[in-house]
Amino acid sequence: MISPSLAATMYQSLLQGALHSEISEAHKYGGASFLHQPFEVYYRLSRPWTFEGDLEWLRLFYKRLNSMADFGRLLFDHLRLPIVGQAAPNAELGRLTEYITFDSTENSLFFWGRVPIPVLLNSLGDFANIPPEKIYLDLGTPLHAGTGTGTLDTDIDDLLKQATDASSARCGAAIIDLGESTQHDPNDYSGNLRHAVTGNIELSDHAKKVLVTLLERIGPLLSDTTVSCALVRPPAQAITSGTSCFDQATTVELLDAVKALEPQLNADNKPAAINISLGTHVGPHNGDSPLEEYISTKLARRGERFVVVSAGNDGGTGLAAKRELVGGSREYLKLRTGPRCVDLLVEFWWYEPANSNLVIEVDLFERRNTGGRRQVGATRLRSGKTHQTLSSGHLGFPSMFTAQALFHSKCRNDLSCVAFSLSRLTTQLPTLEVEFALESTADATVNAWIVLCEQDPETAFIQGDADGTVRVPATANNVVSIAGNDPNGNMWINSSRGPSAEYGNSQVDPAPLMSHLAFRGAEAGTSFASPRACGDFLQTIADPLKLQNCSDATDLICETYNLTRSALTWNRRSGYHKVIA
Repeated sequence: MISPSLAATMYQSLLQGALHSEISEAHKYGGASFLHQPFEVYYRLSRPWTFEGDLEWLRLFYKRLNSMADFGRLLFDHLRLPIVGQAAPNAELGRLTEYITFDSTENSLFFWGRVPIPVLLNSLGDFANIPPEKIYLDLGTPLHAGTGTGTLDTDIDDLLKQATDASSARCGAAIIDLGESTQHDPNDYSGNLRHAVTGNIELSDHAKKVLVTLLERIGPLLSDTTVSCALVRPPAQAITSGTSCFDQATTVELLDAVKALEPQLNADNKPAAINISLGTHVGPHNGDSPLEEYISTKLARRGERFVVVSAGNDGGTGLAAKRELVGGSREYLKLRTGPRCVDLLVEFWWYEPANSNLVIEVDLFERRNTGGRRQVGATRLRSGKTHQTLSSGHLGFPSMFTAQALFHSKCRNDLSCVAFSLSRLTTQLPTLEVEFALESTADATVNAWIVLCEQDPETAFIQGDADGTVRVPATANNVVSIAGNDPNGNMWINSSRGPSAEYGNSQVDPAPLMSHLAFRGAEAGTSFASPRACGDFLQTIADPLKLQNCSDATDLICETYNLTRSALTWNRRSGYHKVIA
C-alpha cells in the first residue's frame, strides 16, 4: 500500500516539474508553449478515478513529459522524493532496491531512501494489489527542531573531558540530532564524543545545545558514562524543482542515523538512554508508522535501553484538529494558509468499520485584500473512489497553481486516510481558506494534522486543537515522551499536548509520559526538556539495583523520581509527572 501523502506529493511533484519545464522550453523556443494545452486537459479532468485508473494516468502523464527535449527528460529523471517503508520479511521491493537502505527485524523489513519519480511510478503498479499488512510505503517528511545561534564548543569540550570510554563505563548516553554539511569529520572533542555518522558532517547548533543540556544534567555521573552521537545528514540535493519543503533533513536521514547508532550501542553492551529532540507530523500518531516502529524495535530494549523523545512545540500552533462524527450528521473543519505558505499537505485519519463510509467535501476560497473571499475550487471524496481532482472552475492562478490532490486509502489495522495537498511553483500560495465538510454513515473519530506547511507556521486549522499535537516519533510505543514546563512549573505555552491519537473506542497511548524544564536561557523548546529527563534517567540506569525494577518507560519514571505506579494519574499536559528544576 502506498500512503496517500506519498501519492499526493508525487502527483504534486510531477505537475511542478511540468510547469517548470514548460517555462524553460517556452524560453528555449522563443515563447512556444507546447505543453500548455495537454497540461490544461490533464489539469481540468474532474471525473473520479479508481486506483488503477489513477496509476495509468500518472504513467501516461510521465510518458508525455518524458517525450520532451533533453532538458525535460533530465529534470524528471532527477526528481526524487524521500520514502520510508515497512514490509513483510520476504517482500520483493523490485526497482526500489537500487535507491533504498534496508534493515530487518524478526517480523518486518524496514526500508528508506530518496527515490526518482519514475521509479516510484513503476512501483505503484508493483504494490497496487499488495494488502497494507504486507507493505506500507510512506512519505519521508521533514524533521522539525528548535533553532538558535552561537557556539557551545568550549562548554561541550569541558564537560566531555569528564566522560569515560565504553570499556570503563557503567552506562551510555547518546543523542540523535541534526548535522550540517562540512568538508571534514565531526568534532569528537579529543576523542570523548563517539560519532556513529562521520564524513563531511558537523554538529548543528541545535545538536550542540541538546548535547550540552544533556551533559550538564548528567553531572558527576559523566565519569562513568560513555557518550555517543548520531547526526542526521542534510540531503545532498534539492528534491523537486521549485519545492523547498524537502530541502532539509527528513525521516529518511533520521533512520540512517538510527541504523548507524544501533550497532555501536550493541557493541558497547551497556544500559543506555538515547535522546531524540526531533519530530514530524505524518501517519496516524499511534505507533503504527514505519518510523515509529523502527525506532521502537531497533533502539529500545526492555529494561536495558530507553529512548527519550521531545513531544514537540506545537501546542499553540493549530496544526492538529479532531472531530467526533455522529452517523448521518455533518461536521466541519476550516483551515487558513499563512502568507508564506508554498506547500500544504494535510492528513485525515480514522477507523472505518465494515459497511460504513466517510465522505469529505472540500471547498477552496481565496481571500481578497479588500475583504471577503471568492470560491476557486471544490472536490468531493465518494465511496469507492480513490482520487478526484478539484473542479474545473477558474482558479485565478492556473499557470502557477500546480497541484490539488485528494487520495483515499484503506491503511493499516483498519485505519483509513485522506491526504490533501496544495502547491505553487515559485512563490507563496495566496491566502486561502479550505473548508472540509465531513460526514459518515457511522459514528467515527477523525484526527487531522497539517503535515507540511511553511516554517514557523501561520497556516493553521481555525478552531484547531492544542491537544493531540505530540509529534512522531514521541508517539511511538516504548519511548519516553517529554513535554515542557516553564521555570515556574507551569506548562510551557507551546509544548505539544497529548494524547497520541484518539480513534473512538481504540486504546490511547499516554503521551507525553512526563514534562521537564523547557527553557535554556532566553530560548525554549521541548528539545531542552527531553535531554534533561534523559540525564535524570541515567542516574537510575547506571544503578543495577534500580534498573532491575524498570521493565518499561513508566517504571523508569517511577524509579527515577520515587513515585508509586499505582498512584500515578496521567494528564495531557505533563503526563504522569512534572519536574520543575
